[in-house]
Amino acid sequence: MPASTNFAIQQTPTGVDAAVEPTAAPILDPGPYFTPQRNAPTGRPEDFSPPIVVDKFILMRARGNCAQASGQINEYTHENKEIIYLTCQYTGSATSATNYISQLPAVFNAEPIQLKIQGNQSFGLMPAGKGFVYAWTHDAWYFTARSLNGRELLDEFMQNFPY
Repeated sequence: MPASTNFAIQQTPTGVDAAVEPTAAPILDPGPYFTPQRNAPTGRPEDFSPPIVVDKFILMRARGNCAQASGQINEYTHENKEIIYLTCQYTGSATSATNYISQLPAVFNAEPIQLKIQGNQSFGLMPAGKGFVYAWTHDAWYFTARSLNGRELLDEFMQNFPY
């Protein structure tokens, strides 16, 4: 596995007082998304249905289901006609979902802007061609949201997506 798949963002201390006791690191997420603070979907993965409306985005097409090996693929259209592709997969284990996150740099052949492997709530954000992709986990759930035209659209979608 390439070294870039193990890349993780670490916060660099700006001035450490030697007398301060170290504490456990908080669960991190790239703003503005904060996906570890969101709830995971409930119910059976076969029955998962993403929201029809996500702020200014409307679900135009959905196929598959999250329990299938190929997952569920959804296409949202913004009011300005830009598209966000959302995928969902229930992997069966948090380890499997986290492995998908760790493989993203190799899949997209890109250095991540942020990549954090942290148990049941991992995430990655990276460029993907002219767009960006954000992926995250909730236990055994694995999601990706991808914009083909820049990060602003992805940011807007993720600020409003419930999971």
